[in-house]
Amino acid sequence: MKARRTTYKLLATLLAAALLTLPVMPAFAADDTVAFAVTVRGVSLLGLNASEASDTIVAACAASRLATLPVVADGHVFLLDPNSSLRLDVAATVAAAFASTEATALVPVYTVDAPVLSAFVTTIARAVDRKAVDAKRVVSKRRLKVSGSSAGVRVDQAATVRTLTATLFGEAAGAAVSTLTVTPTVVAPKVTVGTIGKTLIVSLGEFKLLLYNGAKLEKVYRCAVGMRRYPTPQGTFKVTGKAVNPAWHNNGGDWAAHMPAYIAPGRNNPLGTRALYLSASGIRIHGIPASENRSIGHAASHGCIRLKNSDAVNIYPRVAVGTPVYIVK
Repeated sequence: MKARRTTYKLLATLLAAALLTLPVMPAFAADDTVAFAVTVRGVSLLGLNASEASDTIVAACAASRLATLPVVADGHVFLLDPNSSLRLDVAATVAAAFASTEATALVPVYTVDAPVLSAFVTTIARAVDRKAVDAKRVVSKRRLKVSGSSAGVRVDQAATVRTLTATLFGEAAGAAVSTLTVTPTVVAPKVTVGTIGKTLIVSLGEFKLLLYNGAKLEKVYRCAVGMRRYPTPQGTFKVTGKAVNPAWHNNGGDWAAHMPAYIAPGRNNPLGTRALYLSASGIRIHGIPASENRSIGHAASHGCIRLKNSDAVNIYPRVAVGTPVYIVK
């Protein structure tokens, strides 16, 4: 007995679920009929009651399927089947037929299947979207090369869904639509050859400091680099600070044991009159006293990149904090 009651409950649940999937018909009296010469897809509903009108509308719309809509985006063609993207609202169409006060060709009422349409637009975006490519610095054979940038494209999915929805409703209403074109949004690169900015390359083997503006070599400076015992580190760094007439502070290294703890700013300061501080610990690009100019072109420093004071003054305003510095062999 208990098993039978369980079976009845299950059947009742399934029946309720099935009823929920059926179109909800307006409350018309059994003898109510369409009073005017209303047609749907060329089929007359005159004199039909609600149930008969419902069946007739479904049959008429099924017999006149909407044509496939080609959608073009960035040279790709995608085919959208309106019949899979639209859902006929039978109840609303029947209600419109009963509400008519004159003979008319009634446009069936449709709703959009949002998940289906969104999935279709996502397919377009996956095929069309491409990221913008930024210009990049590449150091090859001690020289800078800048790769070109390119724009990307992106489909505005929300706007495309809205456009397709309007187009589908128009086609359902009888509008002739041959092809719909979706124009992707152009995505500009963040960095181009023209905006990549300055770059410094220290070529240790050539004792040269090269300043680039974009891809163009702006100026070359002769320099001194670290001696074998105190080599200049190789790698990619950046300018982290700048100083006019810097003071020198003894870092306690063995090479500075005989030097004072502090040397005031001035032309005789070991850092000269200008200094660029690098992200490499303790390493600077700096000027030197005139008495040390003979070290230029040699491995003579304790790791820093030395310039004549005149060159340090020259490069100082040309280089901003954040400028990348490539130190190569």
